[in-house]
Formats: sequence, structure tokens, C-alpha cells
Amino acid sequence: YSIDDAPGLGLRWEGVGAISGGGATSKLLMDYDPQTVSDILDFLFLPNFGLSLQMLKVEIGGTADATEGAEPSHMQFPGDENYQRGYEWWLMKEAKKRNPDIKLYGLPWSWPGWLDPASSSTHQASNAFYNASLTANYTVAWLLGAQREHNLTIDYVGQWNERDAPEDYATALRQLVTQKAPATTVLNRLVHYPGTGLTPDAQGCKQAPVVPKVSDCRRPCRQVERLWGSSLEASNLNISVYLIDGQSARCLARCVSRNYITDCHTATFQWHLISSFYDYLPWPRCGVAVANEPWSGHYEITSPTWALAHTAQFAPIGWRYAAHGFGVGMLFQGGSYVTRVSPDRRDISIVVEKMSHDDSNCARGSNPPYDVSAENVTFILNGSFAGITSLNVWYSNLTDGNDSQQLFVHRGSIPVVNGRVTIEVARDDLFTLTTLSTGRKGSHNVPPASPFLLPYEQDFENETLYAPPRIWYTQMGAWEI
Repeated sequence: YSIDDAPGLGLRWEGVGAISGGGATSKLLMDYDPQTVSDILDFLFLPNFGLSLQMLKVEIGGTADATEGAEPSHMQFPGDENYQRGYEWWLMKEAKKRNPDIKLYGLPWSWPGWLDPASSSTHQASNAFYNASLTANYTVAWLLGAQREHNLTIDYVGQWNERDAPEDYATALRQLVTQKAPATTVLNRLVHYPGTGLTPDAQGCKQAPVVPKVSDCRRPCRQVERLWGSSLEASNLNISVYLIDGQSARCLARCVSRNYITDCHTATFQWHLISSFYDYLPWPRCGVAVANEPWSGHYEITSPTWALAHTAQFAPIGWRYAAHGFGVGMLFQGGSYVTRVSPDRRDISIVVEKMSHDDSNCARGSNPPYDVSAENVTFILNGSFAGITSLNVWYSNLTDGNDSQQLFVHRGSIPVVNGRVTIEVARDDLFTLTTLSTGRKGSHNVPPASPFLLPYEQDFENETLYAPPRIWYTQMGAWEI
């Protein structure tokens, strides 16, 4: 397999992301003791320690149940503005504290009832776009509040999770963001809005969020400006899967690479970031980590963390993909390889995966049949990469069992002889070959699990103002101190 930049490079790499919200998926995290919270956040956000997340998408709360529960709105009623509610502000600041370069992305799942004068509910609008200008101002107020109250610049804002916003709202939002929050990019879905520069998609990628001027995702990658795959928004990718059977890590390993090979997706988001809600709610334990025992301090850093680290630790945003057939493609015996290249073309990272079909299915979306078998994979480094003499090797085997000894293991360096390097890749193997020497598998001591003790009593006297009370979990509405 040739790795060569002579034919040119592919698209710009936009990063590995995860979603907090959709809804209330991170609530119990902030209820842990400060040291344990810090340890968990290190695994999620600290570069070259754990997942090393590159983008964080958060829910713009709307006071309605958006899957697991409700997140509070910054404007519960007309004239109300409060940017201390909830926990997404806190989470974004903690992410920025650990990685100042992380990209932030806000997206509404629901809307407070007052945006729709015909709504019978104070908690949820039936038609949030009754007055497009009013709703656009509501969304932009969240962007401005993030900057003013928390010194957070939101890099991207979406229109509405999983559903199409009307054209007049898309236009009003774009105009208002350009005027009042020019540092933020409005992301659109691939739907046809005449006069906005967006084109319709008729080949299965309608739900992918994109920036303007993106053409059909099935055209050659060089014609696409930016296309992102998201667990809840891309029709060919949904990685909201259970962790208990081990398939989610394999789904992630397969999708992060193959999304670009087949559909030119330059970023992938995992829903959800962390399972910090009670197990009896829908989609339990689907995050890259599980932290839903704040009373004991116990948490789990699961195999998806290390599956994503194979890419996120070794490919900063701004690197570029190699061209298809010259560093990006499918393996002869099943699986894939994807090469990302530094801007100066001195460094490369090659991710190789051989996920079996039946054991890497995602919770939603199709996975056409294919076979995999072990093979010796030889890469031939040409062009700007011909002078590379060795590559660091990171390895995971993602078969059932989630054996931590086989997750994200540094195997040292492997020599490149006469421009060639060979590795043996077996079923469900995941490799990263990289010139970078910065990789690390971090660790912290994890407290043991223990049951929640009853009876439990709480008087709320020592809680933070406007914060959701500890241990309690809001299902609908906006309960706050």
C-alpha cells in the first residue's frame, strides 16, 4: 500500500468530537468529588492522556426531555436571561482548561414553550419557529452569554438536532450570527434552501451537518469543502451503541476511518460523551466513559476511549488526509487504512483497522456485508515521506472482554527499511503507526463501586445557586436551586 503525497493530499482533518447532551447525559458528572471529577476530565480532554477529545458539542438546553432528561434553558421565559444554569458551561470551561485548542459547538435539541404562542406546554414549544427572528435571537443570546459570562467562544452552532429548521430561521440565524457573533460558524444540514448557497442531497447523506457550499457527499472528496458525521445526525453513521457487548469500540474504530473513505466525512462525533445518568434510562452506558455513581466515586474508562485515542492523540486538527489510493483505502483482506499528514508534511499517522462485520455494527445505520481475515500489511513510503526511518506503533485488540492490557498499548518503534514497513494485522486489531512520540496511556486510581444507601435525605441548603441539585435528575422542566 503506497503512502505518497506526490498526487496531492485530501481534505483537511477536522477532529474527533463527542456530544454532551441530547439530553442531560453528563448531569451526574459534576456531582462527583472534585479530585475524581478532575481525573475523569483528564481522560476525556487532556491531550496525550486518554481520549484527547478535539471537539465538544453541547446541548443548548430547552427545558424538555431530549432523551435521558431535560437541560435548563438560558431563557426560561421572555425577559429572563441566566447563564449560570445547568452544567454545560462548567464542562466547556473544564475542557478548555485542559485543551485550549478544543473546538466548541452548541446545538438545540428542544425549545422552551414561550417561543411558540400556541404551545400548550411551558416546557416545550410545538413550533419553535413561529417567529423566526425571535428564535434566532434566543439562540444568539446563548452564544453571547457564553462569551460574556464565561469567556467561551463557541466555534460552531447548529440549527436543530435531527430535524430540519425552516428556511426563514436558517436565514435569520445566519444573518444574526454574522452581525453579533462573527467568530461562530453556523452549521447547516444538507437540505435545499434557495438563495443560501446550500445544495440538496439525494444520495443518503441528507442529515449530515455541514458548512455552506458543500456539494453532494458522493462526489469526489476534492469537491467537498467540509462534511461531518455525527452519531445522531448522519444517516450512514449512528454510534450510539451499548458498551456492554464490546461492539461500540469496534463500531467507532471502523466508522472514524471508513467515514472518510466512503463519504468524505472529515470529522466524527460520538453520542454521547459520558454516561453520567442512571442505568434505567434509555441508552445506558453508551458513552466513551461511564460515571454514574457520584456517591462512591466509581467510574469506568471503557474501550471506546482508547479506540478514539488511536486517531485523536496522533492527528491534530488541521492535518490533511492523504489522497485516496495513496494512503487512504481498503485492505485487500478486509479493513481499512487512513493516513493523516502534518501541514509541513514531515509527520504522518496511519490508522489501520480490521474490524469484523458482525461485531462492529452500530446501533443504527447500515453496515453492508464484508469479510475480514488476517494479513501482513506492507506500507511503502514515497514522496515527502521517503526519508522516514521509523514509526511508533500503538496497538489495541477490540475483541470481547475489554481487556485493558490489550487497549492502546505502545509497542515501541518499528524500522522503515528501504521505504517499507510491515505489520501483521489480525481480526479486530487496531493500529496507529506514527512519527509522533507524544502518545500516552494515562491512568488514575479508580474508587470501588458501592450501592446507593437508603434512606437518603437532602435539604438543598449547601447547593450552588441555579445549579441542578446533586444526585437528583431532571426528567422534564427546569428544577434548580
